[in-house]
Amino acid sequence: MSFSYVKSLISATLNINSWKISDNYSLLNANCDLSISIPLLEKYSVFGGYSHTSLIDKGYIGIGLYEIDYSLGLKVKNEMSNIYFDIFGSVNF
Repeated sequence: MSFSYVKSLISATLNINSWKISDNYSLLNANCDLSISIPLLEKYSVFGGYSHTSLIDKGYIGIGLYEIDYSLGLKVKNEMSNIYFDIFGSVNF
């Protein structure tokens, strides 16, 4: 577990057997971000999160394939009663 406090931002991260749970909280405006990542099989990971601000609440869930040379994933997010699909990836040369 790691914990930090920098300029009114409190952050905590917990890693247990490759599961990762993290939270950020701002003391200035009460914004909060919570995320979780759970590994599946050897190369896949399921993740999700929730963000609360004074203007909007949003959440997301997704799945990703993570290799040494590349990553590819799909994320479904809900913002202001709208549903968005994000496809993401990266390549290392």
